Amino acid sequence: MTRRKVGRVKIAFEKLEQIAADRIEQHPLFRMSDGWTLSRKSSVTRCKDGSLTLSLIWKANGGKSQLMETIRGIRPGEQ
Repeated sequence: MTRRKVGRVKIAFEKLEQIAADRIEQHPLFRMSDGWTLSRKSSVTRCKDGSLTLSLIWKANGGKSQLMETIRGIRPGEQ
């Protein structure tokens, strides 16, 4: 049995921005206020079972407000 590589996945920040743009439309907090920007600390992590975890971090008010959304169990290639 081979070990599966786990940890942070290298992904272009622009791709994370595209994913976040889809998510932001679904979140009610973002409809109420402006000024939220996606943080560069947002990431994709690979788990032992091969699934991915997406962590999106938004900041507003000069970093005083922060919102984090975590999506677990993403299976690449499965619909």
